Amino acid sequence: MFHMFFLARYCKLLEENSFRGRTADFFYMLLFGASVLTGIVLIGGMIPYLSESFAKIIFLSNSLTFMMVYVWSKQNPFIHMSFLGLFTFTAAYLPWVS
Repeated sequence: MFHMFFLARYCKLLEENSFRGRTADFFYMLLFGASVLTGIVLIGGMIPYLSESFAKIIFLSNSLTFMMVYVWSKQNPFIHMSFLGLFTFTAAYLPWVS
């Protein structure tokens, strides 16, 4: 549920702000990211020493969510955020906090 919330929120923010009026660019970014992530898992599964760790990856939703959060944080690096109300940080550090 947490990853679905992050994916929906940051997809919406990216599409409304950074990709306003460029829906096709947003779609191609998603398509490219999903293709690269799938390719990494498929190629990594063929390498003998790495195949055990790549075989455990069933769903790429976590990686796709991280990609969207990373792209949003790089588009908006100076926005102040708070983690559980305990400490504040700028959006550039969001991928490492979440």
